[in-house]
Amino acid sequence: MTLAHEEAKRHRHKYIRTEHVLLALINYDSTRDELNLHMPTDCIRKAIAMMHCPTCDAEEKMELSASARRAIERIQSPVSSQPINVLHLVYSILQSSVTVPRLLSTCGVDITALV
Repeated sequence: MTLAHEEAKRHRHKYIRTEHVLLALINYDSTRDELNLHMPTDCIRKAIAMMHCPTCDAEEKMELSASARRAIERIQSPVSSQPINVLHLVYSILQSSVTVPRLLSTCGVDITALV
């Protein structure tokens, strides 16, 4: 979540959104191997930057957006005895967010390969 906070702050967004969480996950070195995905980080970062709202300057203490909170709550519910991993969070983000699937499609990522 620290990396997601940094991404949101870098883009001067007021909330930590699912896009920031996804970007943090794909930029985290150990996650890349686990996801085994080649996502166009630059394209995703540019698309997120275009979401900038001039009246939404980042605050030091940011809150999770509703969709980011939903994604995290979804993986925290005890569905199985298996430990939660990064893929669970990625799938949950794809199910909880309207923006992330569109953003990934725009950047040429085949979303059907992710789920």
